[in-house]
Amino acid sequence: MALAIDSEECDGCGACEPLCPNQAISHEENMFRIDFKACSECEGFHDTAQCVLVCPIDCIHSAVPPTATPTVKRAKLYQQVVRSFNRPDTISFN
Repeated sequence: MALAIDSEECDGCGACEPLCPNQAISHEENMFRIDFKACSECEGFHDTAQCVLVCPIDCIHSAVPPTATPTVKRAKLYQQVVRSFNRPDTISFN
């Protein structure tokens, strides 16, 4: 998952930008934004996302991926693998 800054709520204080270990937060056109692909919610660096902790107006929230295609792609890939091995489309665990 990743985080996003609500641009309507953000007052542009900039407290979040220097704390990001992935440099996923940038300042563009008088607003801050988080690069969805670069954000790891500080996983591997801190127990909690540092930008969320420091934001004085609480405008950084979990983001929904731009598209849900990764899940769809995984499902299609699974179906291709199943077909290539001539196995049933469903798996049952006993």
